Amino acid sequence: MSEGSLADVICPVRWTTSAASAALPSDGQILLWYLEQSQIPLHAEWLAPDELARTVRMTPDRRDEFVSGRNALRLILGSFFSITPPEVVIRVSDKGKPHLENDAVEFSFSHCQRKLLMAFSGKPLGADLEALRSKPDLLRIARRLFDSRCCGQLEAAGDAQQRETLFYRFWSAHEAVQKLRGDGIFGERHLPPFVAGFELHGFRGAVASTIEAPEFLMHEELPLL
Repeated sequence: MSEGSLADVICPVRWTTSAASAALPSDGQILLWYLEQSQIPLHAEWLAPDELARTVRMTPDRRDEFVSGRNALRLILGSFFSITPPEVVIRVSDKGKPHLENDAVEFSFSHCQRKLLMAFSGKPLGADLEALRSKPDLLRIARRLFDSRCCGQLEAAGDAQQRETLFYRFWSAHEAVQKLRGDGIFGERHLPPFVAGFELHGFRGAVASTIEAPEFLMHEELPLL
C-alpha cells in the first residue's frame, strides 16, 4: 500500500471475454463474473446454518440478493475445486469479509440493482459495482471519504452530469480499495499497487488488487453443475 491520490491511480482495464471455466486464476490473473440475479439459483439448502440464520432478519429482496450471492460464490468456487456447491465452506472474518478457510483463492463481490460483479484471484483484491444515479449531496459525501485531489476535481467539474460521473468513478474505486483492505469505507486511504475503473452495461465498476498489472478474463455465465 502507498500514499497518494486515488484520482491519479485509477486506470482503464480491458478484459478478454471467456466461456465459463473451472480453472483457477493463474498467477497475475483476475477472473470476473458479471451476472443478472435471475441467472443464479436460489437454493437456500446450499447455505450454511449461520447464513440461514442471517436470512431470517432480512427483507425478501435482501434475502434473495444474499442467497443468490452465496450460491454464485459456491457454484464458481465449487467448479474450481471439483466439489458441489453445498460443500464450499465460506468463513467470515472479524471485519465481516467472506473468505475461504484456507484462502486457496481470494474473492470479492458487489451487488447493485439485481446485478452481481464477482472477482477471483490468487492475491488479495476488492471489487465494487455502482449504478450511476443522481446524488444531490455528493460533494458532502466526497469531502468525508475522498482525498483533497479527488474533491478538487469534483468541485471543478463543468456540470452536474460530469460531477456525478466523476463521483462514481472515485466512489467505486474507493469501495474496491477498502474491500481489499477489509476495514470499511472510513478506513485508511493507503493505495494498493493496482486500481482499475470501468463502465459495464450502464454501471460503474472497479477492481483493486495487490497485483501490479493483472490480466482480466470476463465471464457472463455461471459454470455448469
